[in-house]
Amino acid sequence: MTARRGLEERFVVPRWRPFRATRALGELDHPRIGAEQTLSDAEDSPDTQRFEESPGLHMASDVLDQALNWPGTPNEALPAARFVLGAANAPPDMRRLAQMIEGRVRGLTPDADDRDLDLPEPAAQVRHWRLSLRQFPRNPTAWMDLALAQTISGDLNRARRSVITALALAPHNRFILRSASRFFVHIADPERARAILTTAATQSGDPWLMAAEIATSQISGRASTLILTARRTLQAREFLPAHASELACAVASLELGSGNDKRARKFLYQALEDPTENTVAQAEFESRRSRISVPETLVAQEGRFEAQALDFASRSLWTQSISAAQQWQADQPFALDPAMYLSYIAAVRVEDYETARRAAAIGFVANPHSSMLANNLAFALANLGDWETASQTLERIDEGSLKPPEVPVVSATQGLVAFRAGDPERGRLLYSAAVAEASRQSATDQAAFAATYWAREELRIGSPFAMEVVGAARIAVERSRHPDARAVFDRLSQLPR
Repeated sequence: MTARRGLEERFVVPRWRPFRATRALGELDHPRIGAEQTLSDAEDSPDTQRFEESPGLHMASDVLDQALNWPGTPNEALPAARFVLGAANAPPDMRRLAQMIEGRVRGLTPDADDRDLDLPEPAAQVRHWRLSLRQFPRNPTAWMDLALAQTISGDLNRARRSVITALALAPHNRFILRSASRFFVHIADPERARAILTTAATQSGDPWLMAAEIATSQISGRASTLILTARRTLQAREFLPAHASELACAVASLELGSGNDKRARKFLYQALEDPTENTVAQAEFESRRSRISVPETLVAQEGRFEAQALDFASRSLWTQSISAAQQWQADQPFALDPAMYLSYIAAVRVEDYETARRAAAIGFVANPHSSMLANNLAFALANLGDWETASQTLERIDEGSLKPPEVPVVSATQGLVAFRAGDPERGRLLYSAAVAEASRQSATDQAAFAATYWAREELRIGSPFAMEVVGAARIAVERSRHPDARAVFDRLSQLPR
């Protein structure tokens, strides 16, 4: 039995994209109304004053390193670049950096982050950033982009080291801090994610950092110390709407969780004035438990794949939901949520088991310890006839670490694999155990799914027990009233009896 579709809860955790993509979205611009400069944090701008006071290669190197990470055109760094180019004793790597900075100012060369980034495979991305870091080892955004490629590749230990290096090089940088916090959430360390954000968000008052701090506090079960500050700054309209969007959405989500629907709706409407893709997805999710409706014009805009997947699903447009979810996963290939959602919808709603398998397999690379994703992968494989690989995938699940609601899910999928392996007696025992455990937990939805898929297997092999199990499945579905379970049960009528 495939697991739930995921998304039982959602928080406004930062999206993690390459530096170039993040910068192009405007997420590194100055957030305050009336500000003209573009930056990720004032402390990350090139420190030219010290160079002007004491010109030398050491000071010039610091300016150039900072300019490499500066989102705008680094005009301030041009004197330092020219100083290096005019110094006969400048090291080759420093000279290359100076040439690149001068080229950027003159518009002759692209950013280091803009070259050769259409590489399709994560392994190619890893190679690219390793080569780049040989030339510019103090570039924090390159270290973070390397970490992203390593995470997508499933090399989480090396990714952690790359993240820590990036943090050491740019401890106040918005892009580095938000990306690092997303990585630590990904590896189930929300406390570390919160810790690296709290001080920086408090000192800077950056709405992007405050939003991430509130979200990671929610995940870690801690009360954020920034809620009052966030409410005050949002009410004072200190930030441009696009830059206040995720902060307002994070506060709204917190208010909804506390039962303050009226105040939550006010902040959610503010979040939707000029929303990010992440905000629209959160608002679409929150619309399930609030009376707010997200304007279709916001959902339909290019790049808002998660919101579109949820919106299409709410209207039973399953093919469109799957297409949007595939784009969502392509945008966040390391993330668990799109893998869970896509593998579930493809398998349960349209029986597209190859799409389900592919989605689960992609997600499993970066989430090798996810029991439910392993379960979804095994479910898809078994339905494709590859019960041996399905069985091997299930063996990777540590059953002792399963949460109670996950136990009947895995048991039912084991039952499916047994049926497909030609062992219906063991399959019946496992399906029966799954239904019994789900019923014991009062998990009527899981009981309905297990009973219905059990009935499907009995019908498929022409078992004399088939109609008895179909009858039990009908009762379970009626108790559940889950539309997905009903859809699976209704398809039983297409099987021979």
